[in-house]
Amino acid sequence: MKTLLSIFSIITLSLSTAVIPVNDDPSTQQLTFDGYEGGYYFFSDEAYQAVVLESDSELVMDLKNNDAVGEQFEVAYEPKAQTETSSSQGTIESIKKIK
Repeated sequence: MKTLLSIFSIITLSLSTAVIPVNDDPSTQQLTFDGYEGGYYFFSDEAYQAVVLESDSELVMDLKNNDAVGEQFEVAYEPKAQTETSSSQGTIESIKKIK
């Protein structure tokens, strides 16, 4: 009986997907640009935590050539639910260079 319960528990846990709850309000943060690769824009916040974002359209600034690495931006993005397989934390809505 313990074996059956263990097998059932393992199957149930392996089929479930962990989803992190998301606040639907757009988030605006001051972020440092770390680079662009594979369709993702990599930033870090003031606490040096990685923020990975994507864009549905062309940005006002072309960050794909990585010329702006190390520069600070004010980034507004729409957070999205993260699953175990997603890399992006949200979609960029606007971006503005901080002088």
